[in-house]
Amino acid sequence: MVTVLAADSFSYPGNVALPGQNGGTGWSGAWVSDSVSFTDFYTNAASLAVTGVASAGGRAVYRAGSQLNDAARTLPLQNTGVVFVQFLAQFGTQSGGGTPNIRFSSSGALTGAVGNNGACGSAVYAILNNNLQAIPASCSAVTLATLSAVVLRIDYTANNTRMWVLPGLSGFDYLNPPTASAEYDGLAPAFDRLSFYTRNPANIDELRIFRVDAVVDGECGGAAGQAYAFAPTAQLCTQGTPSVVVSDPGKYSWVCSGSNGGAASGTCEANWAVAGTGTGSVAPPDNGWAVTSATFSNTLPGSPPANASFPYGLVSLSLNGGAVGSATSITIHYTTPVPVGAVYMKYGKSPAGFNCSGAACAQDHWYLMPEGQVVVAPDRYSATLTITDGGAGDDDLIANGAITDPGGFVLLPAAIGIPSLSQWALFLTAILMVLGSTHRLLIRDARAERLSCIR
Repeated sequence: MVTVLAADSFSYPGNVALPGQNGGTGWSGAWVSDSVSFTDFYTNAASLAVTGVASAGGRAVYRAGSQLNDAARTLPLQNTGVVFVQFLAQFGTQSGGGTPNIRFSSSGALTGAVGNNGACGSAVYAILNNNLQAIPASCSAVTLATLSAVVLRIDYTANNTRMWVLPGLSGFDYLNPPTASAEYDGLAPAFDRLSFYTRNPANIDELRIFRVDAVVDGECGGAAGQAYAFAPTAQLCTQGTPSVVVSDPGKYSWVCSGSNGGAASGTCEANWAVAGTGTGSVAPPDNGWAVTSATFSNTLPGSPPANASFPYGLVSLSLNGGAVGSATSITIHYTTPVPVGAVYMKYGKSPAGFNCSGAACAQDHWYLMPEGQVVVAPDRYSATLTITDGGAGDDDLIANGAITDPGGFVLLPAAIGIPSLSQWALFLTAILMVLGSTHRLLIRDARAERLSCIR
């Protein structure tokens, strides 16, 4: 894909001063005289012609005489990426005295040029530095008097300038060009102004400044077709830029857009992770927390409660990024509804009272998630867990900005259960009520016996 930054085909009336002409595109103003000491470039109605370059008519020429001629034009600053400067030219057989060349400058300072200044030992096209000097590698083998298509590739990232001086441009591949005619490593002239400086004769035509980028079609990456417990973030696209990953029941989807005019990919898809007899997905948590890992597994740690079944296996979550000691809510989605009567059990360490007491609480064990920390959606296809860093549900029980949360839904036999903290409270209350009733009966019987004796 070619992006033209500035261009001028010199389609002006013949035999007029070039300064003041304002044709072409991308420039910041009209042509001007670059120095009051020299004579202006003029125009000629006839164009230069080489194969592979379409001429629009007209060219810039040296005006008759013996003085230097000059002209200059400004454009937006070019100093990033890769920029091409291309023109047709035919100069005289001499070089030196600062000519002939097309100069680059930035903010009024000379940064480089193409042409010659007597530095190559012969009058050939060369890449020149900011002192208008060449190095051996920057001298081509093509004489200035040869009508040529000159292509300059300025790579600001690699700090390198390459030049091709060719009789024509038919079949020239800008992305994979042939061996350069000349090269100057360590030179990449930034410029916001181009200037012509030549002696007689000089002909310049079809000046273009442009970028060339490969057309890239979007292509799905290695994440497509894989299974994930939470939305993938890596290997989304082999080529192109990925869209936001959308999570739908059972799958994640995204599109890889093309660049430089390339087409977008089709829809890329990845599956939710296997969770029991269905699949499951973990949505991003809130309150600044992020999922660092999430896995569903049918392999259970420890010894689960007798005859208990885990319809989705166990989900192991690792979260971080939140404030130390803060809470976060995270939603788990399933492709099958949470069974009525299922409870959410955790495996790990817990505070006292969660199916443990004393030192046993520091050992991994099964316990019910506290009431209010598990909310099943009305349609039962998702559940939201609320966990506090360092609290019940966080396996290390330490407020440290990291939450580890292994657990899952469990179906328990009717006669088997693991009391939660609230269930233990109800049990103790019932015992106290029974003891209280017994105590009142004993007092009543004692009083009745004393009255009997008095009578």
